[in-house]
Amino acid sequence: MMGSMNWLSSSKGLGRSLFDGRLRIGGVFALAILCFFMFGGAPSAKVRSHRRPRSPVLVLHPRFRVVASDVSSFTSDGRYVLIAGPSGITLIDDQTGSRTLLTPPTLCGYSYVLGGGWVLTSCAGYGNPPGNPPYQLYSIATRTWTSVESTPGRPVAAGRDWIEYYGPVESGCIEHCTYQWSFGDIATGQIQALPDWAPGATTIPDLNAPTLATHLCSPLRVPQGFPTDETSADHAPNPLTFAGRFAAGIGLYIRGGLWESRLLLERCGSRLHRVLTTQISSDYTAQFAINHHAVIWQNYRGGPIHGIFLPSLQKFTIALPPHLTRLPQAPLFLTSRSLYLAVGAGKVIVTRSPRPPTR
Repeated sequence: MMGSMNWLSSSKGLGRSLFDGRLRIGGVFALAILCFFMFGGAPSAKVRSHRRPRSPVLVLHPRFRVVASDVSSFTSDGRYVLIAGPSGITLIDDQTGSRTLLTPPTLCGYSYVLGGGWVLTSCAGYGNPPGNPPYQLYSIATRTWTSVESTPGRPVAAGRDWIEYYGPVESGCIEHCTYQWSFGDIATGQIQALPDWAPGATTIPDLNAPTLATHLCSPLRVPQGFPTDETSADHAPNPLTFAGRFAAGIGLYIRGGLWESRLLLERCGSRLHRVLTTQISSDYTAQFAINHHAVIWQNYRGGPIHGIFLPSLQKFTIALPPHLTRLPQAPLFLTSRSLYLAVGAGKVIVTRSPRPPTR
């Protein structure tokens, strides 16, 4: 303000010496110009000064510890973490810290799906000898194994009441098949589809509900999935993962004639529809995770872990120690307490789940 006042004073003095008061109209015009710049331009500058600056991306440097080495596979359902390797199959209860060593039936234990208090594992030599089931189901509560006979595809998720499969409609089909999602009732073994689960719809499967079908909260809609072979895009949904009223999921869209993936974040009762990243693939590896405090994801090219705190939507990244090699598309999981991550040399590391900073 002082600089402006000095400039105005010197301008007035300059006008008097040159015009000597003989061109007063020009002086009034000059004064009007000065007033415009001083007072007319001020509101614009004031508006710009009140724009909210973008929040900086926080960089977190947590301490990791190695949980296991030479790991062949690991998975989590948000509470339990299963780690398989040469030393056996370990089930970790992340809430209590207790560990259980699992011993699958003979010829079983090649892949795992965890959820709803169950561990589902695949078996080799299906049908040879006769009666050998394709999968075995372990109850965490009773610590017992039971066989799963009906499998219309590859199991991709499990809940308290249902197992979710993805596979060809025609049994034994190998090429140019029509694929679909189907669901197996754990109690009865019956298989059923959910035709109302489609992109843009509001019906979704709830694997923890005996009725299977439930409805999304407004204004959420089912994301678009990837049409496989002859599967129509109208019938290729993708699942959503919920944490309270927030939901995250991978949705697909067409760009340049090709299907592309993007990670979406939405909230019940809100217009929030944020694209978190487009650097993510559409396969079934756990490339993102969500709990009540944060959403995290990894780019398919590797690099640091990216995240956003809930409900503030503050962005952050998680830096890894220099001696650990980040694996592109390696799975990562969040429980209510911990972040589990696969790194190089077959290691699984863990740290505390990211929490919003306290003010």
